[in-house]
Amino acid sequence: ALNGLGNHADAIIAADSALALKPSDQNALNARAFGLFRMGRYAESVIAYDTLFLVQTNRADAYCNQGYAYLMLNKSDLAVTSYDKCTFLDPARLDGWNRKGVALLNLGKYQDALNAYDQATKISISDAEVWNNKGLAYAALGRFQDALQCFNKALGIKPDFVDAQKNKAS
Repeated sequence: ALNGLGNHADAIIAADSALALKPSDQNALNARAFGLFRMGRYAESVIAYDTLFLVQTNRADAYCNQGYAYLMLNKSDLAVTSYDKCTFLDPARLDGWNRKGVALLNLGKYQDALNAYDQATKISISDAEVWNNKGLAYAALGRFQDALQCFNKALGIKPDFVDAQKNKAS
């Protein structure tokens, strides 16, 4: 509840109190990891999610959060692993496919990134960020006409999307 209210510091304190009583409490482990994640304490949240995964392995949201934390720590290879688990557990998770694509782009795996964005656009065709990122993958592959189409789709959804404007221009 405290995390839901945006009071992440108190959520961590409450979770720690619950974990002192029951160290394997899945709700407390998740609340602690999520609080750390939302506070931008990414290195700590990665460890906290690993602790959660020792007792609960079926949380797509937790794997996606851990993947994002790894991205913020510039550990794209580990992010891909987390996003693989996230999208396996929840194949319809748009943010999982999109951010997996980002991690793959960071690793120079452009075709794999494009495949992730293809999955994302099967889920929703109205996410400007996904289209922009898909355009980046096409551009990295030297497929500039396809990239331009993606940037135009992103701008059709969100005309003031600065990144898509810059990418289209370049």
